[in-house]
Amino acid sequence: MPSFPTQSTASESLVCFPDAMYCIGKASPDRLYLVALLRNRFADTILKAREKELEKIAKRNLAAGYRRRKAEAEVAAAARDNNDDGTDGDEL
Repeated sequence: MPSFPTQSTASESLVCFPDAMYCIGKASPDRLYLVALLRNRFADTILKAREKELEKIAKRNLAAGYRRRKAEAEVAAAARDNNDDGTDGDEL
């Protein structure tokens, strides 16, 4: 049976899983075994869901970077067109 980290207090013993957002209070060995079985059974499903979410975040970041660079280029082009130093198209 795998060993899980525990936190002992005066009233109860808490079992905390490394990537869980919660602790299980007064967990029986049967419950710990069931949790371990379920985690192993659905591990690939959980990993796929995490990877899918990371891909969505990466696409959003890429799109935001593209929009930012495009806006900066438009601002730079507008600044070049508004000055009289001869850098713009047909002003000479």
